[in-house]
Amino acid sequence: MRHFFLTLLLATTSLCLKGSDTIVVQTFTFDSVFTRQATFHFPSVEEKFERVIAKYRLKCDPKTQHDNYHCGEWDYTTHLKILKPTNEVIFNTCQHPVYTFGNFKKPETGTKLKLTSKPILDKIKINNVKLNAVADNVTEIAIGNATEELSNFTRHQFLLTNKELTEKNIVEGTKIGKISFEAEILDTMKNVTLRIASANKLAASKLVEYNTRFDFKEVAFQTFITKEDCIDGKFFLNFSEDFVYDGKSNLILDITATVKPNTQNKLKGEFSKEDVGVTIVPCNYAKLDGNNAWIETISLPTISGKQNFTWEAWVKMEKEGTIFRLGDKVVLSANQPDDKNNMKLQVNFRSDMNSTVTSNNSPLMVGKWAHIALVFDGKDGEECKDVVKLFVNGLSVPLGFTNWYAHGWDVYLSRFIDDLPVRFSVGRGDFYKLKPENVDAKTETYISENADACFAQVRVWDTGLTEQEIKDWKNKTFITEEHQKQDHLKICMLFMEEYGATLTLILPSLIPETPMAKVVGQVEFLSSNDAPLLETQTNFLPNITLYTGDFTYSKEENTIQQERKQLPISIVYFSADNHYPEIERIDYKYSNYSYTYDENGNKIDSTEITEDIEEFTVENALFDYETKHYPKKDVFELGRFITPYGINLSLGENGFEWEYNLTDYMNELRGNVEIIAHNNQELIDLKFLFIKGEPNREVLRISEPWGSVSSYAYKDLGTDKVISDAIVKLLPETKSAKLKVRLTGHGMVPNTQHQSQCCEFLDNIHYLYAGPTVDEYEVAAEWKIWQNCTENPVWPQGGTWMLAREGWCPGDIVKDYEVDLTPYVKNNEVAINYQTDNSPLLQFPEIGTGNYIANFHLVEYAAAKYKNDLEVFKIITPSKEDIYSKLNPICNGIKFIVQNNSDEDIASCEVILKNSGKTENHLIEQNIKARSYDTIVVSLNDPKFLATDNNNPEILIEVVVDGDEKPENNIAKARFSIPDTYNKDNCVIRYRSNLRPNDYVLKIYDFKNEVVKTYQAIGANSTSNIELKDLPNGCYRLEFEDTRYYYGLSSWMVPNQGKGAFDIVSNDGKVLKTFNPDFGKRIVYSFGLDNFESIATNDIVNSIFVYPNPTSEQLLLEVSEDFGLTKLKIYNIAGELVLEKNVELVAGQTLLLNIMQLQAGRYSICIEKDTESKWSTFIKQ
Repeated sequence: MRHFFLTLLLATTSLCLKGSDTIVVQTFTFDSVFTRQATFHFPSVEEKFERVIAKYRLKCDPKTQHDNYHCGEWDYTTHLKILKPTNEVIFNTCQHPVYTFGNFKKPETGTKLKLTSKPILDKIKINNVKLNAVADNVTEIAIGNATEELSNFTRHQFLLTNKELTEKNIVEGTKIGKISFEAEILDTMKNVTLRIASANKLAASKLVEYNTRFDFKEVAFQTFITKEDCIDGKFFLNFSEDFVYDGKSNLILDITATVKPNTQNKLKGEFSKEDVGVTIVPCNYAKLDGNNAWIETISLPTISGKQNFTWEAWVKMEKEGTIFRLGDKVVLSANQPDDKNNMKLQVNFRSDMNSTVTSNNSPLMVGKWAHIALVFDGKDGEECKDVVKLFVNGLSVPLGFTNWYAHGWDVYLSRFIDDLPVRFSVGRGDFYKLKPENVDAKTETYISENADACFAQVRVWDTGLTEQEIKDWKNKTFITEEHQKQDHLKICMLFMEEYGATLTLILPSLIPETPMAKVVGQVEFLSSNDAPLLETQTNFLPNITLYTGDFTYSKEENTIQQERKQLPISIVYFSADNHYPEIERIDYKYSNYSYTYDENGNKIDSTEITEDIEEFTVENALFDYETKHYPKKDVFELGRFITPYGINLSLGENGFEWEYNLTDYMNELRGNVEIIAHNNQELIDLKFLFIKGEPNREVLRISEPWGSVSSYAYKDLGTDKVISDAIVKLLPETKSAKLKVRLTGHGMVPNTQHQSQCCEFLDNIHYLYAGPTVDEYEVAAEWKIWQNCTENPVWPQGGTWMLAREGWCPGDIVKDYEVDLTPYVKNNEVAINYQTDNSPLLQFPEIGTGNYIANFHLVEYAAAKYKNDLEVFKIITPSKEDIYSKLNPICNGIKFIVQNNSDEDIASCEVILKNSGKTENHLIEQNIKARSYDTIVVSLNDPKFLATDNNNPEILIEVVVDGDEKPENNIAKARFSIPDTYNKDNCVIRYRSNLRPNDYVLKIYDFKNEVVKTYQAIGANSTSNIELKDLPNGCYRLEFEDTRYYYGLSSWMVPNQGKGAFDIVSNDGKVLKTFNPDFGKRIVYSFGLDNFESIATNDIVNSIFVYPNPTSEQLLLEVSEDFGLTKLKIYNIAGELVLEKNVELVAGQTLLLNIMQLQAGRYSICIEKDTESKWSTFIKQ
């Protein structure tokens, strides 16, 4: 089976394989859904190879987890790289206390403490308040009598409209003095408060904002409401004074109570048809005292080895301190509050670089709740801002980066989540840490304080969340299956328990609840109903009774005393295990005093405990440990690829294949090689073809004069700050050298005067200076990398795929530019410098923050093996290769790439073409420079040269040069397809114009490349049938071009241009060939004409068109063939049928579908015809 696969593979490539054997190294496959970094075995250094090719095949598939699309939505820069081992290792020698008291502020050595193991009860004084409202003429007005229940009640806001109040005869001047709620009270409610706000105008859809949009007045308060206070299923709240209704306002009532976590209290009422209220879900939280408290998870194997995570929580910081940490690698802290109490957020990455990410003063304020999310993406992040992201209250926080090496995350930051035990700590300050042993100041430490803070809804994900995902879910208690990344949630601390030595972390399955965290020090578990933590709009309206009349008000107030369990002191014992200070055990002890607190929480008295007392002597002992030894690896880029826009994209059932010529890198691909490739947007199949034989020129060395692949700001490149003169000493045996340059412009920094956006859309000039010395510089090369993307064979894509870009196109590999340095070498030395045109930067400095990703490889070669050798490298037309699919099939114009492997130019060659027993010879007078590639185009003489009865024809191309010393590489073969053939008497080109008809031209070229027919539309939205029967039989090339723009006949980018169509139909309207109207710049299509009676059989492609796509309200559907009366079905992404109807579909007519009732998301549309089903997809916004 393997032999068959190899034979098939070699038969489809256009490389010269005569007399060669090929070794195929299969790396990632379509089954490698998540793996993008691994080590593979390559041939040994002893084996000789003529050429090395990488086959890079991508496929859209629902198994990909990057986003909701089968292919990723966005155009990301990806790399094909290897990690090269070095002899260096990276580690630190650290120091840690043998034990702590929850933090590192221990008493001095020798201090004797008296402690007990028995829990101690403290006494707390509480001011008990109860209001009274008494009247002789009370009127009871009941609103609601339903029996439904709102569980887990701690706070609820609801709306009473003016209409409802008026119907209950509550009018202007009505005095309300009391209210009752129907409820089931099982847990004592404390500090029960009722507030009322008047609202003249409000939107029912904005109920969630009530608590911040209106001024609420407190009307009732009661310190305790117990189960016994609930009389006949009701509890009562007396007002402090009359609430006098104005007769015209809507009323918003807000009832609040403090209860223990996970309360079972319920309100009685009705879930109505409309949203009438807001439920503030009780937010259970942990309060850390800032001295001796933190929470630490056990090891999380699901995160070990990952390169990305998200940590998020609601946080209320009382002062500077650590918010969270990941082992000793990543520390997020809040510090330096300004005069408005806004705090600065800082992320420290502990490595040999000690990189830091810092925000300016953020929306996090001292003493205020805020939602904080840290997203780390060391796997797919291409820029610093993509690797580390901070969000406060769902909004991105601008960051600054210190000691952050360009692309350093490939080598360093991926270590932050490695195979060590991964523990996330909440509120834990720094470890003691030593500098490396070769530094004298071994006692230097890096200390950050434990958190004096409250934490709620702590979540840890083993993936990076998007800004929208964070914003959409930050106010929700539970992560449900509606969250597309639910399976990536690994920790969810809900703090639903009372104090304990371990925490139950609610995992996505919710059951079983698993103890996975340890509590250190004085941590209180409390409950809050403060908005805006966890508010949810609801349609629940409680059953209430309002009491009106002339009330007399009074207040009962007294002090009561309650007992509360004292929080323990934790003595935490550590030991070094696997390069990490592990918690060996925790002893929970209590003070030898019981304390009394006043109403404000201040200690006012104490009682000494004398029984069961233990004495503990403090010893500040430390132990040393080494962090894990990491092998230092250098990043080496083999190639670069930009992912396609994936909405509605299909790369075919077998995927789409690109090709890298890695011949210069063959020495890097020996033995065991660690490879990083692509990202997780698409499936990838990557194989390396090693073609045996003597290399034309042996590669002696590859060096990187300006370091590994890096991202450079245009302002630095344009001012020569980061790339300066490089003087390279070549090897003594080096006979020739070249510089491979790989450049891509990124960023879209706009400027109102400069139309280009730097540097993705900046058409710039690039220069390479070279000479024996710096003083002898010449312009060795001046070039542009601006790339026309309309010819991209991956089309149409979901985004702006057709726009030209600086050095790249979405869905394509990045092309290298090569400069021959041989003429500039003297005494085995060459000086070089790269520069880019800085004139746009000088005129518009603000565009300087755009960037280029650049890589420079200087390749040194031994002497050429042959003085005269011209090789056929690649056949472009005719060909079946994916990357040339937009150019094929053809009628004429044989196009192929040759490589001159000699040290001298080749002025001419003979080209011999063979196909199915036919042969043509052509003399090509074309100078092909030494050590370079070039393209040759041959015009055929015989119109029927490519015609054949073979179902899988093959062309042979041979180049002949006098004195060629290596004739075995002069021949290449390629399989190809012949053009479709039509009966010219029974077909027409049907063209329906859009709203800019003057911008399109149809031209038909004959075999000799002469225009034989030209057509332009007669007007907007006009339909024309262009006959072909006046043309002689033969092969033709059709070109339909958008001469002004590159938006095709239809594009989501410019809906105001309308929608046209272009196809080939029979005289009775049967569609023979359909062209996608979203074609960018032009359609090129070769076809044959004959006068046979029957119409040629052509596959009907793209027979269903839906637009606009995406859409929000209406969807237009067109078909390219008659379906008649048929059934139309729409399915959601889960495969559920959401719409079904009978429709009549006629070719060329438009069907309007109203889809307003569908939820936002991706849908599939199916049309059934006989036993077949035709499918398409669309996005509902």
